[in-house]
Formats: sequence, structure tokens, C-alpha cells
Amino acid sequence: LQLYEYYRDVEDELSWLHDKLPVATSTDLGASLTQAQNLLKKHTALESEIAAHEPLLAKVSQTAGKMSEQGHYATKDVQRRLEDLNATANQLRQAAEARRTRLLDAVESQTFYSEVAEAESWMSEKVPALSSSELGKDEDSVHLLQKKLKALELDIDNFQKTIRELGKLSQGLVKRGHFDSDNIQQQQQSIERKY
Repeated sequence: LQLYEYYRDVEDELSWLHDKLPVATSTDLGASLTQAQNLLKKHTALESEIAAHEPLLAKVSQTAGKMSEQGHYATKDVQRRLEDLNATANQLRQAAEARRTRLLDAVESQTFYSEVAEAESWMSEKVPALSSSELGKDEDSVHLLQKKLKALELDIDNFQKTIRELGKLSQGLVKRGHFDSDNIQQQQQSIERKY
């Protein structure tokens, strides 16, 4: 009876582990900041599920240990099944850890892309004012245009800080070997050219 309960427990645990493996090995990292953040939240929930399942795995292991100590006739099979269970559990843990790292990287890169899009939008809004051929019709309108131009110059000078921060962020991601380093570098070069 103890042997069949053990077999059932091992099969139940293996089934649970095999159900979770595709989720932990998923390559979907999201195509936007919101999607990446949502996937990270779901992954955190998976990690909590895995942690909550550890006592069940320990119980199965403990049962196998007791059966071996008692010199059960099926000790070799019990140990083999336990090894399979432990190997699959380790595979799930490693896959979950690797996915967490990739999702964190995805959140960082999507944050970078979002900030680049905001910077490009800001620059696009300023182009019409810079390319205007209006010179003013009288002294008052010339003074008004000069004020607007001074304000725009201040905005552009202040915006340089944003460009530098994006540069630092992109350099950090690239230096760390981020999985999307090439695209990050291209985006940074593009935004610096436009600035």
C-alpha cells in the first residue's frame, strides 16, 4: 500500500511539474512595457506556486527515504523515480530562474524604448517651432518670437539631460550583455542623431 501511495504521489508531482514547465520555459517577453510587466507579475505568481509546492516534494522525498531505510523490496525503483522527480523539479527551478532574468531584462529594455519614444515625440513637437520661417511683422511680434525662441532654447538645453540619461541606461544594458543590445544601441544612436 505504501508503495502504491508513493507511486501515486510521484506521478501527481511529476504531472504538476510537467504542467508548469511550458510556462517557465516560455520565450514570450512581451512587446511593450505593460506586457512585459504583466508577464513578470504572472511569473512571480508561478514562482510562488513553485515555492509553495516544495513541501510536497520534500514529503515524497521523505517517504522514499523511509522506504529505503526499511529495506523495501522496491527500493531501486523508488530511488529511480525520486531521482526523476528531483531532476524535473530542478529543471523547473532553473527554467523559472532563467525566465525571471529574461523578464527583468525585457522590462528594462521596454522601459528604455518607452523613454526613447517619449523623447522622439518631444523632439517632433519642437521641430515646427525651429523650422518656422516667420520673422515677425513688427517690433512686438519680433520680441514675442525672441521670447519663444529663448524658451525653446532652454527646453532643448534641459532636454539634453534626458538624452544623457538614456545614453547611460543604454550603455549599462549593452555592457551587461542585454539580449537586445544591438537594437538598444541603434535606438540610442538614432535619438542622439535626431537631437
